[in-house]
Amino acid sequence: MRNSRWQSVAYFFWPVPYSLRLAELCPRRLYGEAMAVDVNNAFGIASDFLTMVAYHIIQRAFDIFQPTDECGVSHDELFMLLIAGCLHACVAVHEQFSSRARHCRPIFLLMAQVEMEGIKRFWVPADHVWELDIGHPAGEEVRTGVQVDPEAEEEVPNSRTTANVLIKFTGEKHPGYLKKVDCPAVKKELTAEDTKPVAIAAFECRGVEPKKWTPTGPYCVESEGGVVFKDVGFKNEDWCEYDEKNDISLMLGKEIKHEFVLYRG
Repeated sequence: MRNSRWQSVAYFFWPVPYSLRLAELCPRRLYGEAMAVDVNNAFGIASDFLTMVAYHIIQRAFDIFQPTDECGVSHDELFMLLIAGCLHACVAVHEQFSSRARHCRPIFLLMAQVEMEGIKRFWVPADHVWELDIGHPAGEEVRTGVQVDPEAEEEVPNSRTTANVLIKFTGEKHPGYLKKVDCPAVKKELTAEDTKPVAIAAFECRGVEPKKWTPTGPYCVESEGGVVFKDVGFKNEDWCEYDEKNDISLMLGKEIKHEFVLYRG
C-alpha cells in the first residue's frame, strides 16, 4: 500500500522535468534558430506554469504522506521515487518530439523594400532564378551565390518530396534542401505605395536557412505612365531608363533592402 502511494506521486510528477527539458531537447539543427526560438518561447510558458504546479504538488505530497522514519520512507527516498517515476516519461517525450520535428519544414519569407522613382509597380517573374546565400541553421558555414531555379527539381534523399537546391554541410549525414513555394503572405508586386518591407517570395527549408539575397534581374517594372519594361537588371549601379511616351525618368535602386523572416501564418 505504501509503495503504491509513492508510485502515484511519482507518476503525477512526471510533467515537471518534461517541461524543463523540452526546450533544450528541441533539435535546432533540423529547422534552425528562428523556429527554435518560437518553440522555446512556447514551451517556456508551459515550463513556468508546470514548475509552479510542481511546487504545490510536492508540498502537498509531503503534507499528505509525511515521510518520516516511522513510516519507513525518508525525504531523500521520496525524491528518488519522484525522479524514477519521470525518467521514462522524459525519454518517451524526447523521442516523440524529435520525431515530429523531423517533419517540420519551416517557410522563410523574403521581405523587401525597393527604392524607385517614376515607377508604379515592380515584380519578379515567376521563372526568375534567385541568387541566395544559404547557411547552416545552427552553424556558421554559408554557401554564397547559390542559384535557386524554381523550375528545377531534385529528389530529396529518403523522402518523397523534391527541392530546387540540395546542400550538404560539413559534418552532416544528410543534405538539407530549399525550394521556392507559394504562400498566401507573398505579394506578387511592389508598388510606390509600399512604405514598409513586403514579402515577395517564400522558401521552404529543411536543414538550411536563407541568409542573403543578391538582386540580379531580369525584373519587371511599370512606369507611372503605364509602360512596361521587362529586362530590368543591375550592372553594379542603379537601373535607370526613360519613358519617352510619357516623358518620365525611371530609377530602380540596386541596393534593395531585404531580410528573411519565418512565416507564422
